[in-house]
Amino acid sequence: MKPSYFSLLLLLSAIISTSGCVSNALTHETPDPQYGMTIETAIEVCKPVGQRQYLSRLICLDGQSPYFYRTGNVGMRTPWPENLTPAQEREYAAKCGQPIQPGDPDHHIIDRYHVQCGEHVVMIYMDMYHCNQPAPNVAPAGFTIRP
Repeated sequence: MKPSYFSLLLLLSAIISTSGCVSNALTHETPDPQYGMTIETAIEVCKPVGQRQYLSRLICLDGQSPYFYRTGNVGMRTPWPENLTPAQEREYAAKCGQPIQPGDPDHHIIDRYHVQCGEHVVMIYMDMYHCNQPAPNVAPAGFTIRP
């Protein structure tokens, strides 16, 4: 029996959509090789649960999920200016952990995570105070990420 034109189109459509799903299943690493590897390039997520969800989406080069744990905070992404008056210190402290506008200095506290793929260990820095934006879909160098 000879396949109909319609069934061939249906088969071709299925092949194209499947290959598209496969190629989009993983997002590649960011073009910035320092992304998440320094305090200044901390990965911006929402709350501690956002940190864990993001790290759970990472995939090691061998296709496995990494082992990770929080090692603590490492201070502010951008330190406060020097020689602040007590009133200015109170003003800065009141803004700690609040959403910031694009272009504003980021004085959020940064967390550091030990992330391990086999014998390979990296420290990934995360800023959990960015709840006004979607979770990132890019991965640090050496990883891919699930959508």
